[in-house]
Amino acid sequence: MIDDHFFSDPRIRTQYVPFLNAYSNRILPGTDFVASGDKCFEVYREALEATSRINRHLNDVAFQNIALGENYFRLLNLDYGAPGCVLVKVNAECPARVVAAAGTNQ
Repeated sequence: MIDDHFFSDPRIRTQYVPFLNAYSNRILPGTDFVASGDKCFEVYREALEATSRINRHLNDVAFQNIALGENYFRLLNLDYGAPGCVLVKVNAECPARVVAAAGTNQ
């Protein structure tokens, strides 16, 4: 998994985050995780959390494009857009984003 070998290492992550921020309008997130009868919700939750960890390091534009799905809306030419967001610092170790209500692209 990319998170285990790359994104979780701060030295390597510093190479990926600028790339993701610079080309955020060209990135579609995804996983090869397949829901099946032998996987419980906890397994799914852990996989989702692991594949989403890198998102907390993205700038606001990249977060909107990648994590909130703006790229999917644009790719599918939908008259809808991902909500906007603003990064706020709850404390030094805990960045959080305030996400605005979703709306149509007009």
